[in-house]
Amino acid sequence: MPSLTIALEEGFSGEQVRILLDGEVVFDQADVRTRMQLGMARMLTVEVSPGTHRIQVQVTPQGEPVEMEIDPATAPVVRVSRDVGGLSISASDAPPRYL
Repeated sequence: MPSLTIALEEGFSGEQVRILLDGEVVFDQADVRTRMQLGMARMLTVEVSPGTHRIQVQVTPQGEPVEMEIDPATAPVVRVSRDVGGLSISASDAPPRYL
């Protein structure tokens, strides 16, 4: 079964983060903080069925969610960062640099 690695990277400073995959919550945690030494706050791996999936990430309660369609067969790593403009999300086949 394919898996999807979701990396919460730069810019998190104690917020609550919620991640939904195909409408189901796979991560919901308060006090998410980026470790400056690593440039990473959290990382999780989720097993998924083959095919395209929709991921949605939101900093709650104030943030607008970002979402995208992904196919773990071609882009098994999703990176999420936060800055003054909000959340950004991207997918690739390159492993996170801190692994």
